[in-house]
Amino acid sequence: MILSTSIHGEILPSRFKSLGVILTALLFYMLLSTTLKIAPVIFKLMGLDGAFLFYGISSGFCFILLVKYLPETKDKTLQEIEELFKRKGNVIELEKLQK
Repeated sequence: MILSTSIHGEILPSRFKSLGVILTALLFYMLLSTTLKIAPVIFKLMGLDGAFLFYGISSGFCFILLVKYLPETKDKTLQEIEELFKRKGNVIELEKLQK
């Protein structure tokens, strides 16, 4: 939970930070409750080793998505990171307009 709010703190524009933290908290509480509800079913179907494998693969998949879509933020200020995402969004909009 702490890591996710830290990542969102770097990604979200300054004016949406409070709303972003609220939405992130709600999303992760829903994911946590869902995980806790399905855990007994996974334990029964796959056993303890299979459940560990399932959660390991799920975590690895999420990590790969983070590495792919998050830019390098070392030695950058929050404003520089925000501008980076604004430029990235503008590039995507330009590509859509050119098609």
